Amino acid sequence: MNIPIRKALREQHAKAGLILGWFGFFVFLLGAISLYRHELTFWAQPETHHAALAPTEENRLLAAQTGLELAKKLGHPEGLWHIALPTARNPVPSLALVEPEDAHDHHHWVFRGFDVREGTLVEARDTCGGNFLYRLHVDLFGLGPAGRRVVAFGALCMLAVLLSGFFLRDRLSSRLFHLEKSGARMWYEGHCVGAGATLPFAVLFIVSGLVLASQSFLPSTLFPHYKEDRRSFVVESKGIRKTPDALEARAVYAADKATGDRVHERLARLLVVAEKRWESGPGLVTFRFSKHEISEIEAGEARGTLFGRRASGERLVASMESGDISTRPRGREPGVVATLWYAASALHLGRFADPVTRFFMCLSALCVAGALAMGLVLHEKTSRKSGFGGARGVTTWMVAGLPAAMAGHLLATRLLSPDLASRPGLEMAVFFLVWTASLVHALFRDARVSRFEQLVLAGMASALLCVQAIFCTTPGPVQALFQGLPVLFGTAAMFLGATLLAVFLAWREWVRIRKEALPLYAGLPGRILARLRRPPSLKRQDSVPLRTRLARLKPALAARDASAGEVPGEGSQADGQGQNTLQEQRPDGQAVQTVQAAEAAPPNSNMRQTA
Repeated sequence: MNIPIRKALREQHAKAGLILGWFGFFVFLLGAISLYRHELTFWAQPETHHAALAPTEENRLLAAQTGLELAKKLGHPEGLWHIALPTARNPVPSLALVEPEDAHDHHHWVFRGFDVREGTLVEARDTCGGNFLYRLHVDLFGLGPAGRRVVAFGALCMLAVLLSGFFLRDRLSSRLFHLEKSGARMWYEGHCVGAGATLPFAVLFIVSGLVLASQSFLPSTLFPHYKEDRRSFVVESKGIRKTPDALEARAVYAADKATGDRVHERLARLLVVAEKRWESGPGLVTFRFSKHEISEIEAGEARGTLFGRRASGERLVASMESGDISTRPRGREPGVVATLWYAASALHLGRFADPVTRFFMCLSALCVAGALAMGLVLHEKTSRKSGFGGARGVTTWMVAGLPAAMAGHLLATRLLSPDLASRPGLEMAVFFLVWTASLVHALFRDARVSRFEQLVLAGMASALLCVQAIFCTTPGPVQALFQGLPVLFGTAAMFLGATLLAVFLAWREWVRIRKEALPLYAGLPGRILARLRRPPSLKRQDSVPLRTRLARLKPALAARDASAGEVPGEGSQADGQGQNTLQEQRPDGQAVQTVQAAEAAPPNSNMRQTA
């Protein structure tokens, strides 16, 4: 059977688009928020706010010198000392003392924040912050490689659905400024225009994510040879420069005054050169040892702009012996595969992005999620199924329940006691409890009413987050903005925007409910009880589709209209007692006479004469 290509694409887009629309909204919404996971984690730890520093040249030099003295005071005979300088995204300086065996794997580096003014470590609450939402976006949190495979396979199928929808829309520009104001046509045009405008960003995010998930989705044949230590394969394949053999000896900082003055002088000169060379300034300082003394100081760029090298930029190295400052290459030049990998990592994670670029990346991901949500609502409007449970309930669970669960999780990061044991587990439990409760609520309530109520809940939770960000932080958002700390101001603005969006969507659902005269107490239990209380005749009529009942009554209505002009008593259609006889055609062809009592029939009719 030959099927036209456009019809086949339309059926594929409509049938597969529902499930993939749920999946795509989940992934894109969490991915948009994950772009600010460091900012959310900083906001969730108010104990560190007083130690935040503006990313200026003086503060970076002060943080590097204080971190060096703090590492000397701790007396750790470690292989590498890393000091993270304050940046726009991470304004709190931090220190990591790394063992030689962990020098190649940055996942094992543990950075601890410190206060420059007091010269002590900052004890922050144990929280997962925005990292939980990021892990949920990457591997569905806790599923590991299996979760990455599921996300990658779903992204691959979603790419096919997006491209099929693009080829179905042949006249996008003609309806761009002529959108309908209401009805299913409005959602159709909004979905088409939104998806067409955000298609390049969606394809960019999906393709770069597939490249990053390729090791789990399409594992290499070399992995069986690295079962015990897969990080060794990553180090060898990407040409990461290995640490010198001198690091095997546990180095101890030389405490004599002359050496200390020389280290501070080399460090200050290195940071001055880095500030002039890099637009974003230095972000990481590493002290390397040889024979129990610092042999060189290395500075890394805070935000790189090179896509082909994981956006990490170049490195500046100051030698302790000669005092010369030189650039250090990252080993051999990366190949085609490594360049593609680094470019996808930089694009998908926004490693290269400044604050403005990162904001537009997040906005584009949110627009993609909004276009997918419009498609889900369009499917709901064009579907003839009931509004209770089923696909409409899952749509409500995703579109309204997921934002409410995210807001509940972020509230738990601030409202739970800092001294609770296994605090991150409780924060994650709040997310899953709220999300599960929203699913049950959506299945046992009318879809439109439950969506309104969950949007109200999400708006209230976002409003509480906004209040927390404005009134329960020191310094406040406006004061922090003038002090050169835009992180708190941006977080408060994000929560305020989420509140306004939730209020607007809830208002639109309320208007829709009032327009359709839906009772707010409507739900599945009430619908079942109403059906049980109806007479048997109405139950039988309800089981017959409305179109079939109208077709059966059409001959009877025509006969009634034809007999409207006859005199009562002379025809067979009416009698003197005010009764009308209608004929209803059954599907088997037999005619059945139905007698309807007229409204003006007298109560004391002579039944014998009628008989």
